[in-house]
Amino acid sequence: MRRTATPVEATIRATICDTCSIVRNEAVYLDECVTDRPDVVVTTSSGKRIGIEITRLAYESYMRWLSKGTPMGKRREATLEVNLDLQLKDVLKKKNKRYHEYKRLNKLDQVWLCLHNDLYEPSIPPNPAQIDLAWFRTAAGFYCRKHDCKFDYVLFYSENPKQYITAFDKRARHGYSNPGPLNPTIAFVSMTGLLTKDGVLLDESYELVGKRRFPET
Repeated sequence: MRRTATPVEATIRATICDTCSIVRNEAVYLDECVTDRPDVVVTTSSGKRIGIEITRLAYESYMRWLSKGTPMGKRREATLEVNLDLQLKDVLKKKNKRYHEYKRLNKLDQVWLCLHNDLYEPSIPPNPAQIDLAWFRTAAGFYCRKHDCKFDYVLFYSENPKQYITAFDKRARHGYSNPGPLNPTIAFVSMTGLLTKDGVLLDESYELVGKRRFPET
């Protein structure tokens, strides 16, 4: 049974047509009848049918230390490197094999992949607290090519702020250069039993703060 769409997936479904229109430079219309395998199907004004699979680019495996309980009144901190190469390798290993299935089921001309999470928030110009947009596009394109991405186009939806970013175009004639070993580092903090100024005890276990810090070159 198809699970209920998450709020982020619902937002992407409601806004993806505008982004597709910009990418293809033509009007795009949502097929309301398709909600799974893939998650979205749109039809362009020229009659092309495009399927879009939505999936979260997970990073929980990089913060397993948070799974352990924090003693009352204690604070733990950690800085972890988040490897986009490994994230894309994992998601493409799962999704690549479904490309032809999606294309066949709905008689699609193309199948796109839309990734999302609240971790990568690229910015222009580069901001020390965020990720350089040029780096993200270069890295995402390179790793998609490296891991033999079957999808015709890959978008990334940054949950905060809400924006779409072009990550990969299989038709691109130019190659994608290696971004090198530079990966974002993320600072996590976990607390339990914080007292407010009014003396109210709050349970703030696994609070994620100050999570974006791009290393200096």
